[in-house]
Amino acid sequence: MSIFKSLQQKKQIGNKRKKAKPKPDKRLGERLDRELPYVITLITIMAASGVSPFGSFTKLARYKLLPYIMKEARNIVGQVHILGEDPLSALEKRAEVSGSKQYRDLLLGYVSTVRNGGDIASFLQSKMKSIFEFEVAIGRQSVAKIGGLVDAYMIMQVIGLSLYVVVVAMASSATTSMMPASMSSPIFSYLIVFVLLPVISFLILFILDKTVSSSLVGARDVLLKGIYLSLGTLVLFVVLTASGALQQVVDPVYAFPMMIIAASAWPAFKSMKSEKNMKGMEGDLPSYLRDVAESRKAGLSPEKCIIYASERIRDPTFSKVVKAFSNQLERGVPLRKIYENLSQTVKSFSALIHFRILIEAIESGGGYTASLEILAQSSESSYNTEMEKKSMLRPYFFIAFMVTVLSAFTTLMVAQTFSG
Repeated sequence: MSIFKSLQQKKQIGNKRKKAKPKPDKRLGERLDRELPYVITLITIMAASGVSPFGSFTKLARYKLLPYIMKEARNIVGQVHILGEDPLSALEKRAEVSGSKQYRDLLLGYVSTVRNGGDIASFLQSKMKSIFEFEVAIGRQSVAKIGGLVDAYMIMQVIGLSLYVVVVAMASSATTSMMPASMSSPIFSYLIVFVLLPVISFLILFILDKTVSSSLVGARDVLLKGIYLSLGTLVLFVVLTASGALQQVVDPVYAFPMMIIAASAWPAFKSMKSEKNMKGMEGDLPSYLRDVAESRKAGLSPEKCIIYASERIRDPTFSKVVKAFSNQLERGVPLRKIYENLSQTVKSFSALIHFRILIEAIESGGGYTASLEILAQSSESSYNTEMEKKSMLRPYFFIAFMVTVLSAFTTLMVAQTFSG
């Protein structure tokens, strides 16, 4: 009986432990998937240089550009250095609670390859290829989601504009007495134009922001400044309209868009300037890394490869960046210090992360030919994926802006017609 009771107690304890097991966070898994192409690139390059994946995670624990992978890496390193677990067990435990299937397969596949005595470099290269293919598939899915959002945006804009036209037409005709007093008031029309339609636009933009990730470093700060300026302008518009001071100068229907455009001009200019510089950098980055890799194959040192490749850049902004990189190398500035200087001027996430991986490759193994070749292939794959995504998204954004412009002009024309 005592043996039976002890077995039953062990079974109950085991069930409690299974119940206490944390559930995978799907949202965190999606964010890990976005950072995974750069992670597998670094791990594969480090493996080609003789560094184990656990050693790569030790380096990733300092990557602020990849915040979610950085937390995962710190968790794994903490389990090994603090709790005393072996690296394979720590990787396996993190894989079991991860919400990202690709990340889980990477960790479990590596653990299985090591335990079975397989070829780690071959496994990582094949995994890198599958992760980039998965990234292309995810990009196409996000484009389909954006297409649905644009369709919903057009429908809501048309409905809101139609409601505004109907209300204004009824308010200016003989059927005014049949309408409720609240609908015949100009305030109701203002609520449709200045509250309903902008709220719909902001909701769509918020969902788009969660669907599409920007590769522009500092884009959030510019966006927040634009939001604060727009909200301040909106409050000012409401105060001036309520006091009647605005009507003495200009019609509120015309004043509102002019004030919003004025408030958005500076953030839009800063964003467009940064976006232009970022596109130039990301366009020349794959060819730059390819030149570095090919020069390394010819037998030049990594430093000479970087100096040689910096002389063939066409984009003026990126040319200044790589020439500053090569000049600091010639003066003997440490690579870490060079990267810190680059991070203050470069606003492209892709350029920053690839420069960081390039520096890691040089520091870890002197820039092996295989390592630089993997980095060049990764950069080309990332660039091609982004270009495909942008080409598919361009028609949707064009349609959305056209609908917005047509809605604005239609609103002004209707207001002018019926007020006259």
